[in-house]
Amino acid sequence: MPLTTRQKVAIARLLAAGLLGARRLLGQGPEATATRGGLVWQLDLREGIDLAVYLGRYEPDALALYRRLVRPGMTVLDIGANLGFHSLHLARMVGPEGRVVAVEPTAFAHAKLLANLSLNPELAGRVRPVQAMLTARAEDALETEIHASWPVSGKAEVHETLMSQAKSTEGARALPLDALVAEQGLQRLDLVKLDVDGHEVTVLEGARDTLARFKPLIYAEFCPHLHGGAEGFRRLVATIDGLGYGAALDTPGRPPHRLDAEAFLKAIPHGGGTNVLLVPLEGA
Repeated sequence: MPLTTRQKVAIARLLAAGLLGARRLLGQGPEATATRGGLVWQLDLREGIDLAVYLGRYEPDALALYRRLVRPGMTVLDIGANLGFHSLHLARMVGPEGRVVAVEPTAFAHAKLLANLSLNPELAGRVRPVQAMLTARAEDALETEIHASWPVSGKAEVHETLMSQAKSTEGARALPLDALVAEQGLQRLDLVKLDVDGHEVTVLEGARDTLARFKPLIYAEFCPHLHGGAEGFRRLVATIDGLGYGAALDTPGRPPHRLDAEAFLKAIPHGGGTNVLLVPLEGA
């Protein structure tokens, strides 16, 4: 059974306490520059994502999936890029002729993204960082704060369910994904990584033209509790179904199937989530 966010953060806090304590004994602070997976990272070990990257335990399933799917020359959208972990790994996979558009709305995480791009100059030219919040409509307002930090050290106040802190979106723009794709002049789109902590319906509603035109694969996180419970999650599934997408199966030879909201609700523990590869359904 997948761990809930609360359980993951609790484990991370124990690991952080030991690691930070050892670093203090060595006269080292909580910030580190480290090479992991052949990439250089600037990390704050008091942050959950940074700690997982440092320990080499961040998103291994996603990387395995990308290795299967991503080929040189592809164009990928990383929506919810945070510190750039997915963006940089994807940049290496798409090669010099490929492109990654990394979208992150918060000033906090966008700065981390830029710092990590600067530490990997041979890949930075393949990544276009965009500080933006993707909306359903062009006239929708920018949210002033979005959750983007998972503290694992100290006594910082966090959201009761998300276990995270909201960060300012100062400097970001608000626009639909369709508008962003036009602005970037994309002529192809092969994969969308979507991790926006409950804003998935909003992003997808602003992406209808893009999805109909390019029919990219979508790698998304399903967390029912981030959608206000079962009804909000059913709305997400209905939105995906209405866009003509279903779930891919790992079983060779079996076609993708339509999403079953009730099956996901039964399988995912409260406060937990799972990643799903969404693919266009035939005839949709």
